[in-house]
Amino acid sequence: MKKITLLLALSLLLFCSKSYSQMGIGVEAGYLFSPHNMKSDYGNELNNLHGFNIGGNYKYDIDFGISVQAGLVYSFMMKQEKESFWGETIKSEMISHYLSIPLNVSYEYGFNDNFKLFAFAGPRFDIGLSFKSKAEYSSVGLLDKGSVEIDYYTGKISSSGGLEWMLDEIGQMRYNRFDLQLGLGVGTVLFEKFIIKTGYDWGLINKFQGPYRDFATLRRGQYYFNLGFLF
Repeated sequence: MKKITLLLALSLLLFCSKSYSQMGIGVEAGYLFSPHNMKSDYGNELNNLHGFNIGGNYKYDIDFGISVQAGLVYSFMMKQEKESFWGETIKSEMISHYLSIPLNVSYEYGFNDNFKLFAFAGPRFDIGLSFKSKAEYSSVGLLDKGSVEIDYYTGKISSSGGLEWMLDEIGQMRYNRFDLQLGLGVGTVLFEKFIIKTGYDWGLINKFQGPYRDFATLRRGQYYFNLGFLF
């Protein structure tokens, strides 16, 4: 009986050791570039936002270099620009915050313990935390100095300086907080600890809500270049 108990204990220890060796946790952060591509019956518009992303990921090795990875990532993006209109300068900015859950299948090939290459692909589920824009201008034509602020998730808009008539029209421009993307990428693992990774995610969902969905589409893609560390 003691021998059987000892054998079961050793088997359990070996199983746990193997399972632990198949798992990995890492953190990563890096540069983020996100094109917001709008197409409508009245023309197209492209807004490119820049920022950063930071997060953690969990990896489970299956076999033959194949693994499944899941993560939780925070992203910050913004765009600032100045435009001249009737001799006056208009300053505007867009700021976006996202929380993402990427799920990837990865294949890794190791030349040796210090240098490995990998490729990955899978969906990414996005939750929009905040997406707002603001434009400020001095007197333009018959308009006084003022500003326009838009919350794209709630549709709330505030305006001053003679642009109050735009409230109803712009207020109909609402975005969906939830997004689904499909991405792929490549990377390298150095000395079994350091990660260099790059990839691109294609937006699959029209982010417009309300009347704008009838004649326009808005899809968000993103390119990223990250550095990471494996524990």
